[in-house]
Amino acid sequence: DIRKGPDVNAERTGESLTFGQQFQIDEIYQSPDTRNYFRLSDGRGWVFDRSVVKGAMTQLVAPIGDDFSKFKKAAKEARPSVCMRCWGLWHYNDCDDVLRPAYGGSASSTSAAELTAEAFEALLSDTLRPVQEATIFAVVDVFDFGLAKELVRKPQIRVRIIANKIDLLPKDTSMPRLKGWVAREAQLAGLDKIKIMDVFPEGLKPVSALLETKGIPEEHYVVGAANAGKSSFLNRLTLRKRRGVGRVLSEDQSGFVVSVLPGTTLRPIAMKFQQTNTKLIDMPGLLVPGSLAERMTLEDLKEIIPQKKGSIRLTFHMDEGRTLLLGALARLDFVSGRPFQFTVFVSEKLKIHRTRIEKASRVCREWVGDKLTPPMDERRYPDLLPWKPTRFELTGCGWDESCVDVVFPGLGWVAITGCGDCVVEAHAPEGVEISIREPLMPYEAKWTGVKYRGFPGWYKIKGR
Repeated sequence: DIRKGPDVNAERTGESLTFGQQFQIDEIYQSPDTRNYFRLSDGRGWVFDRSVVKGAMTQLVAPIGDDFSKFKKAAKEARPSVCMRCWGLWHYNDCDDVLRPAYGGSASSTSAAELTAEAFEALLSDTLRPVQEATIFAVVDVFDFGLAKELVRKPQIRVRIIANKIDLLPKDTSMPRLKGWVAREAQLAGLDKIKIMDVFPEGLKPVSALLETKGIPEEHYVVGAANAGKSSFLNRLTLRKRRGVGRVLSEDQSGFVVSVLPGTTLRPIAMKFQQTNTKLIDMPGLLVPGSLAERMTLEDLKEIIPQKKGSIRLTFHMDEGRTLLLGALARLDFVSGRPFQFTVFVSEKLKIHRTRIEKASRVCREWVGDKLTPPMDERRYPDLLPWKPTRFELTGCGWDESCVDVVFPGLGWVAITGCGDCVVEAHAPEGVEISIREPLMPYEAKWTGVKYRGFPGWYKIKGR
């Protein structure tokens, strides 16, 4: 059907093109929805090149004869300009450090001022301030929990929490326990003052069903911490192929740009849900202070962010005077107490080593960039010094249940299991805010023990 304007939802003129009909055009317009719109030379209106027919994206029109090269050239010229940062993330999953939020650059420059944590918070505040009727989906990363504090100031808006990246957890993870843990963490984050409508740990199906419900607000804001997976979630929800490095051709990538870089999304981006008037707005992620991710290069970020199912879960037997090195980025000392077990939940690419506390500094200096990574470049290690210790006095709950998680923001966590009292000391670069929390997976110690092989401190898991 011919439209009156370059939009698939524009008013129809009442006329249609028949199968096999040839026509001439005066203008080509490439819309943000990735369709190409053509204005007919006879003035009847606009047509577009593809649409969903019976559930599948179908090509509707195509150039013929010698005009094919002209069509391609015109379509290329109609593409919008892309900045250097977006182009690098889209095609190479990389960008200059000066273009990274809260990393490098001078705060006096305009571009750097727009990439600070304060600028991201101000943008979220300014966007939500005039909103009166909307639903907010707060996306949280179960590996690095973080929520937008700005939500506390909007008690009239309904909030639904989406627990993301649960596919990286073991298959036998209890969903009711996970749902209760997310709700408790949200309360500790200050969201007990607003109305949390629900928690969705199961993924897309309940969210999609909610968006199809009649009588709900037409605007839905997706907020959360940087790297929580908001853009990836929206791409899956709207059945769009993400923009970024991968096997999908560039011209078929119609979704949001996705990368390991915290703060990939810089401005609110709106997208319609299916063929309805429901609008989803992807908000820039808030930069959580005190995270290791702010100190890492893009090469190192690819190593510390869990990206595959079955991320590392290893349980180490720890006695007094031993320490656990998490790459050359952090360590956890067992200072005093009866033997305990440390269960590590980190990226599958992070290298772990158990050694004596007095040897830890020397081992890091000698093995960084090789046997201990990240950082991948040994020259980066001095920039991460000095490490600041944080001491915790703990009481175990028994050998069947961990008592706390020691959280290294941006890296992962270590669950502590054992009997009696103990003292542990966590070390990380200065500025990284290490904390403890209620354990997310308290029963993993007895299923993930380590068998040591060869040089003390190295291990094998399931024959590997």
